[in-house]
Amino acid sequence: MRIYGPVRSVVDVMRLRHRVGDPVALRALRHWVKRPEADLAEVLDYARALDVEGPVRQAVEAVLS
Repeated sequence: MRIYGPVRSVVDVMRLRHRVGDPVALRALRHWVKRPEADLAEVLDYARALDVEGPVRQAVEAVLS
């Protein structure tokens, strides 16, 4: 089992939101955004690499609005 950092974990939860549920995925993203070290560009980079940039970008916009 590989261990990744918090950014990858947030993107994985968003990627697997059909398994964990949208509320859990959005809660993880909201929690991450509140952290001082939160880097949304890094989240979007991971999302792009994992081919979920569209849904993650929409969720980020929703959380920030």
